[in-house]
This record gives sequence, C-alpha cells and structure tokens, in this order.
Amino acid sequence: MLEKQQLALALGKANIAFRDAFSGSLGYLHTGRVGIGYAKVIRVNSAIRSPLKVSGRAFIEIHGDVRAPIDVPDGGLILVHGNLDATLKTSGIAEIVVAGRVRPAAEIEASEIVSLFVADDFDGTLSARSMSIACVKGNATGVIRTGEPSTTIAIGNDMSAAILPVGAAALLPPSWRIHVGRGDQYHRLPSLP
Repeated sequence: MLEKQQLALALGKANIAFRDAFSGSLGYLHTGRVGIGYAKVIRVNSAIRSPLKVSGRAFIEIHGDVRAPIDVPDGGLILVHGNLDATLKTSGIAEIVVAGRVRPAAEIEASEIVSLFVADDFDGTLSARSMSIACVKGNATGVIRTGEPSTTIAIGNDMSAAILPVGAAALLPPSWRIHVGRGDQYHRLPSLP
C-alpha cells in the first residue's frame, strides 16, 4: 500500500497521462481540502466492516480496508487508504482511488463514468457500464467489464485480466485502449483489428 506522498506522486503521473481523470483526489492529497460539489463528506479512520450506503454526491475517505459493501448511488470521490475486499457500487460519476489492492472478492460496479486508480494489484472485478478509465499500478489478474462508449485500461506491470464487454460497443476499435508498461510508464498498444 502506498503512503500519502507516494500515492500523490503516482496519481499525479496517472492524472497527466489520462487527462485529469484523478484531479479530485490529487487535489485533496496535495491541499487537504475537499473540493466543492459534495453533498456529504465522510471520513472513516478504521476498516469498513458493516455495509455503508451514502445518498447524495459524496466524498468518502477510508483509512483502512473495505470489508463490507459500499453503495454510493449519486457518485463522488472514494479514497481508500487500504485494500478493497468487498463490493463498491456507484450509479453517479465517480473517482475511485485504492491505495492498496483490489482483492479477488471485490467488485466495483459503476453505471456512470468512472475513473479507477489502484496503487497495487487488481485481482477483483470492474463492471463499468459507461465510459471508464482503469489505471492499475501493479498486476491485473481480475475481470474488467468494459463500458460504452470507451474504456481505457492502463496496467503498470503484468496483465492477465479477462476483458469482457458489458454491452457491445466498447470492444470495437478504436473505442477502447489498453496501455501496459513498467511501474508508472504506460505505453499504448497498437490498435487491434
């Protein structure tokens, strides 16, 4: 798991590479101030062990592992300083940052635009119905279900994750892109036929 300063640096590189996809969390990590537009601000200083449902666009910061489902129907920013080991569901536009791993039992379900940053390995499932960016600093062995109209996947190390469509459009070139590299250096793969 990355510490705050290391996380900010890794997010900064991803934010530049992927056109401000992580500007909310990056701004917070640098200034300590929550941006405008959140109906609720929730900070938890321990692991999540019971289900959490938050209505209204939310800023959620968790200092610990997520071991119980989180439901954020109106989207927002979810910053986990730990590992994700449960379902995280959002129906609004969301920015999700996990400073640790996304474990096999974890599933991220997003029905609107989602930007996901994982500082370690991704072994869980991402189901994105809309446009999505998934940036994984470590290895990816889980399942990534792509959305419409586009999906960008960036993997810092080894990639053996299954990439499957939620619908049909996101797997038709050029509507999806995949980048692989070493650490923070992502290289776009050539278009697939």
